[in-house]
Amino acid sequence: GIEVLEYIRSWFSLKRSAKKVAANERKFFLDISSGVDRSILNVGVFEKAIVNIIKEVCTRTGYTDQLVDIGANIGNHSVCLASVFKKVASIEPNPVIFKVLEANILRNNITHATCYNFGLAEHASSATLVATSENHSLGKVKQHTTLGAGAFNIDERDLSYSSL
Repeated sequence: GIEVLEYIRSWFSLKRSAKKVAANERKFFLDISSGVDRSILNVGVFEKAIVNIIKEVCTRTGYTDQLVDIGANIGNHSVCLASVFKKVASIEPNPVIFKVLEANILRNNITHATCYNFGLAEHASSATLVATSENHSLGKVKQHTTLGAGAFNIDERDLSYSSL
């Protein structure tokens, strides 16, 4: 009955997605529970307009020595922009996502990229990274910035981690 129809619908949907992925020049290891990964699966790239703007601006201005991808996640920007830059530094603090980042850099044969597994802060410090089990691309640092929320034009409630 309905289960058979649902199976057939999902099979065709996955087949269509597989064709898109096979046609994409970039290859990624993806987890479809993540919005970032689903975007790559459906469109071929996450934040396509932003990636294209960065590519265009850096190419036109000649600023192509090094890309520093902070919060690289699985490497979408690093992989998509690697051909524009002489060196790529991909920084991802989440140790699980970092392994996927490394795998995606290797899978796309980007030999001029280096991956770093740490977070960045204003000064030397340590913090606890708390990742959600529902979505691997989301994580919060359980530590407030030394700058007030106003410095970022953000309401103080948006910086609250009380739900963790």
